[in-house]
Amino acid sequence: MRRYYEILGVEYDAPLSEVRRAYRDLVMVWHPDRFAGNERLQKAATEKLIAINEAYRFLRSHALDSEATASDPPPAADDTIDWGRFGPPNRANEASQTAHKGRNRASYRPWFFFGLLLFLAAAVILATVFFGRSKYDTRTSALPAPVQTVSTQATPDSSKQ
Repeated sequence: MRRYYEILGVEYDAPLSEVRRAYRDLVMVWHPDRFAGNERLQKAATEKLIAINEAYRFLRSHALDSEATASDPPPAADDTIDWGRFGPPNRANEASQTAHKGRNRASYRPWFFFGLLLFLAAAVILATVFFGRSKYDTRTSALPAPVQTVSTQATPDSSKQ
C-alpha cells in the first residue's frame, strides 16, 4: 500500500483530498497526448499513467471503505428523521448523480407534475377552442329570448270609445 502513496508522491497518512489533488497533477503531467510527437515518450507516459490510475483507484476505494467503517453508527429505531416529501436520498446511484450535476430523480418530480398539469390545462383549452362549448356549460347567454305576451282582456279605457 505504501507503494501507491509513493507513486502519487503523497505521505502515507495523506487525506483523500490531497491524494485526489496529487492524482490530478500527475495526470496533467504524464498524459500521453502531451507526447504526441515522440512515440518512445508517449509509450513511457502511457505506462506511467496506468500506474498512477491504479494507485489512485486503490487509495480512493481504500479511503472510502475506511470512511464507511469509521462512520457514526446508524440512529436508533426510535429516532425519526424527516426526509421531507420525497423520502431519503438515493446513495446507490452516485455516478448518475454526478453526471446530472448532483441532482437526483426526486429533485425533478415537482417539475414533472407541474409540466403534466400545464399540459392538461393546455389540452382542455384547446379542446374548448376547437370543439366549442361542452354540453355541461351553464352560461345564460345560450337561453332563448323572452316571449312577449299579448293580453286579450278588455281594459277599462278601451270601452269608453
